[in-house]
Amino acid sequence: MNPLAVDCNSKKIIGRLYKEVNEKVISDKMIELSELNTHIINFFDNIESELPYNLTYDMNLDLLGLLKLYRFSIDSNPESFLEKLIDYIRVMSSVAGIRIFFFTDLRKWLDEEECRQLYEYVLYNKILLILIENSESTKLLEEKVLILDKDLCMITV
Repeated sequence: MNPLAVDCNSKKIIGRLYKEVNEKVISDKMIELSELNTHIINFFDNIESELPYNLTYDMNLDLLGLLKLYRFSIDSNPESFLEKLIDYIRVMSSVAGIRIFFFTDLRKWLDEEECRQLYEYVLYNKILLILIENSESTKLLEEKVLILDKDLCMITV
């Protein structure tokens, strides 16, 4: 994947975020959800009592619809490209369960210190990072480098 195209609020991630929040509410917050629904029904009943006609509405609270109404999203305000990349990896590994990430030409966008910080993060969180580069750069201690030649022979550096 192109490292510049990472987005913590892609449609796929937000869909999984809604699913995760929905599961959390169902498993741990059903009493609070029931109380919220009661308050909403009372609110609508009060409105109906002030109108000259009767209203009907669905008394079941659609949690997914409520989440979408409030436009849930991942709050990410990175100050650097490295922070944006780490936020993306954190979200994708947590929300989507992805443990292996492939990036092309990432070394073009990060200096050696930033690469070390990224490697430290993925190592600590047991995430596998595979970088596909089109040019050779200085090999860091944290890296295992393989070169594929035009005959697809693998050379270990």
